[in-house]
Amino acid sequence: MTLAGKQAGVYNNIYHTQILNQGFDWVAFIDLDEFIYLDGKKIKDFLSEAHFEDTDVIHLNWRVYTDNGQIYNSDKPVQERFTQQAPLDAVYNGDEIAKGIRENMFVKSIVRVNAKPKRIDVHTTYVQDGRCRRGNGNLSDCRWSAENLSDDNHYIKHYISKSLQEYITRRCFNPTDAAHYVTPVEKRIQWYFNLNEKTPEKVAYVKKVLGIDIPFEKPTVGIYDCGSANFDINSEKMGGSETWLKEIAKQFEKMKYHVVLYVHVPQKTVVG
Repeated sequence: MTLAGKQAGVYNNIYHTQILNQGFDWVAFIDLDEFIYLDGKKIKDFLSEAHFEDTDVIHLNWRVYTDNGQIYNSDKPVQERFTQQAPLDAVYNGDEIAKGIRENMFVKSIVRVNAKPKRIDVHTTYVQDGRCRRGNGNLSDCRWSAENLSDDNHYIKHYISKSLQEYITRRCFNPTDAAHYVTPVEKRIQWYFNLNEKTPEKVAYVKKVLGIDIPFEKPTVGIYDCGSANFDINSEKMGGSETWLKEIAKQFEKMKYHVVLYVHVPQKTVVG
């Protein structure tokens, strides 16, 4: 049995032995690295909103957080240490599960106890003929464990990586981790850098702890006008930062559309 299967088995066992017929109205199935965020609302007030009166399952999307540039663990609370959300369409390893899947598409469920679900999975809970809604009240389908990306301000804070040290400890040295026996360690490190900024210090730490050489990309710059025009500028070809910044200014003058500028350097990302 996979770890996900075992986790779902634990959820089902807890529901039937500890939750059902114990006087509870709702139960949420979340992990230790997940926190429910309801835009400042108390959870009782949220669950009492009118659109949930006929609801059996509520889907809250993940909102994945980065490592905040931190390499080492510390004793501060997770929510204080990691405050930077990954982009809404960030990739971790979801694309390897199904093409086009992004981490923030995955959901976790809050379930009405007396709905008597037919199946409780890691992400969703299936209630036959049940009604499922998203956090904003929109109707959904409780059969699916992933939803379209949403900027809804009710979500699950998911600290999927934490610091690099914590990630390696959990993903590379933990025999109970789902990826431990089936995914090469190099791939697990790639997942980390899919989500988090790659720096010389992090690359050196990976080399020291795991003995793996990670290639380090050179700075690149790109300009996009939200899909209308699309061109990339390589800073190496332009003789340094002053030259490519002048080129960026020229391109801004030419464009009539709203533009998004991103500058990616291994040590830092600037968005403006």
